[in-house]
Amino acid sequence: EAADGPARGDALEHAGSACRAALKAAAGRGDARPEAWRLKGTLEWLHGRRSAALKWWRRSLAAAQEIAAPYEVARTHLEIGRLTGSAENMERAAAGFTAVGANWDLDRTRRLHDSAGGAIPMGRS
Repeated sequence: EAADGPARGDALEHAGSACRAALKAAAGRGDARPEAWRLKGTLEWLHGRRSAALKWWRRSLAAAQEIAAPYEVARTHLEIGRLTGSAENMERAAAGFTAVGANWDLDRTRRLHDSAGGAIPMGRS
């Protein structure tokens, strides 16, 4: 994410290849779709295609909810919040991680919040 110039182009090219492989693998497995679609959203975001990123993230959330995967829902909310600065998504991520007992992920969410200078309001549990 932080690379510039040719290094960024190379990294995005490699990420694109990995993302295509993940999407292909997820085509036949409903349980893999939330993660593959979340990754596609992140790739779109890094390419500067914000509306496409939001579309893929919405698909990831819907797929995770469809298969009753609250952890995947929380992971997608975290990714959206992390990249967009959305306090609402960070809150939802924290709530989701708390609900499933994913303490490591909850701590990571809090660290991301704190490294943003507390710009993202988030309750503590």
